[in-house]
Amino acid sequence: MSRRTGAVCPATVVRIGSGDLDQVALRDRTRHRVLCAFVKFSMPAQTFTPLILSHAMAAGLALALGAVILSRRKGDLRHRWMGRAWFALMTFVAAGSFGIRVSGHFSWIHGLSTFTLVMLALGLYMARTGRIERHKRIVQGLYFGALIIAGLFTLLPNRLLGHWLWTHLLA
Repeated sequence: MSRRTGAVCPATVVRIGSGDLDQVALRDRTRHRVLCAFVKFSMPAQTFTPLILSHAMAAGLALALGAVILSRRKGDLRHRWMGRAWFALMTFVAAGSFGIRVSGHFSWIHGLSTFTLVMLALGLYMARTGRIERHKRIVQGLYFGALIIAGLFTLLPNRLLGHWLWTHLLA
């Protein structure tokens, strides 16, 4: 128990492996503080809810569909229908993220979601007004920025998906 706050550090009990529980007595104060800081950083505060699962599945589908669209011929009817589906998936992913909050607060990722929604509308406008080169740049930027780069951030150990990946799949 901390003398200043009276809070119990989660490092006093550490889970090892798949559910085995070990009591760890940490007598060295420096090791104790470092371990407490690591545990607080590496443990996500959320669980997989239906919204988080549907958000992740829609993002995965948008990632796969986007790869198909980017690799195919552009401008035909199939491209337009797949583009509409991708637009719908991306709108769901970006808008749905506003329902996913840690401790009830918005984070920097919600700024990216707002930017994504604006750029989706702008990309659609560019396509409809015949400014195809701008449409292409916007959609490619969204694919690489909002899906690939933001998706890689979800694999960090302190994020829900990353924590699950590093503790369950790679253990």
